[in-house]
Amino acid sequence: MRELGQIYRSIETQHQKTILLDFPDHLANLSRYHRADHLFELRGVLAHLYALSKPCKILILWLQLSPLEFNPQNLVVIPHESDSYYRFKYLHKRRSQIQVPLPHSISPRIQTQIQQQFSWFYSNVRVD
Repeated sequence: MRELGQIYRSIETQHQKTILLDFPDHLANLSRYHRADHLFELRGVLAHLYALSKPCKILILWLQLSPLEFNPQNLVVIPHESDSYYRFKYLHKRRSQIQVPLPHSISPRIQTQIQQQFSWFYSNVRVD
């Protein structure tokens, strides 16, 4: 599982590359600190992703679905994928195997706030 600060910093790094394109939530005019605050607030995108992860696991168990099996070293890559959903703000590369993302530097102030706000994550999840 990827560390929350690294997820935020990955989003922020991409924003700096596409600074003239706004976020769907209209966060481009905010400072880095306030953008991080909005991404992790209860209505924010990153908070929703982690809030949904547990109910999804419960739903899979309740529906008695078999676990998804895949080979991370041999992923099926489709020939075309659209990045236009967010107006090309978040371009991505497709790869046939999972690769460890490069670490991003993050403000100690933002990292500390993320770790305090999501202490349950850091005490229960092993991050690499």
